[in-house]
Amino acid sequence: MGTGAAIETLPNFGDVAQAALTASLLRAEDSRALIAHGLFRGFSAQNFERCATDSGLLGRIPSLRAHLKNEAGLSALLLNCAVLGTRVERILWSTSSVERLRRVLAAAEAVHDEMRAAWSVELEAMLADTIQRYAYGVHAAR
Repeated sequence: MGTGAAIETLPNFGDVAQAALTASLLRAEDSRALIAHGLFRGFSAQNFERCATDSGLLGRIPSLRAHLKNEAGLSALLLNCAVLGTRVERILWSTSSVERLRRVLAAAEAVHDEMRAAWSVELEAMLADTIQRYAYGVHAAR
């Protein structure tokens, strides 16, 4: 089941739930496979950088700061935080530019390699904290 609504408004039906990426989705104790959308909706580079700094992520892996310099790198960092720091199984992403998608996915692979090289339980917690701060901040601003 899926809509543009938050996870808490969806009826408990089926094995999969598709909902907007919100703080409540990230905290959901839902047994269904979770699919999130709206990850890039309302994206703010300054907000994301603050979230990644406050969580300790950028202090833990300083080389990630280089990805903050362009849109593809920022999107790649956000995507990796969502995929690696949550139990969300899929991210739906709408774009009208195949070229943009290619740039972000290439950058996401580089970010993923940097994160994998520094992987630890603490890093996983930092990724989760970054995406939770981001989801809360984006949706609180609406």
